[in-house]
Amino acid sequence: MLGLVWAMLHLVPWIQVHGVTWTVGYALYTVAARIVMVWLYNNTGKSLLSAILFHDMINTSGSLSPYTGSPLTPYIWAAITMITAVIVTFLWGAKTLARYRYAGGAARAVRRVA
Repeated sequence: MLGLVWAMLHLVPWIQVHGVTWTVGYALYTVAARIVMVWLYNNTGKSLLSAILFHDMINTSGSLSPYTGSPLTPYIWAAITMITAVIVTFLWGAKTLARYRYAGGAARAVRRVA
């Protein structure tokens, strides 16, 4: 959800600067990157530093890429990041992507009632 919101907030400027083809690829990349970023945050003890460093790595690697001017660049990054998101989800499970704030309390309440 976070990736979709992030992509929607940037749609107009991306289309104005890069065009629709680039924007579609970058929106896919953005969603996949947010999945990895949220997983990092949740699985490093809610370390904001891990999310900041990952975001910095995204910015740095994007600017150093030899394909920076190519219209295929966002699709290359999207493919790499989607594969990473799938691997993370497959190896660690979908439960590591979301931490529900009241899950523990609700489970205890159900056990007490039962």
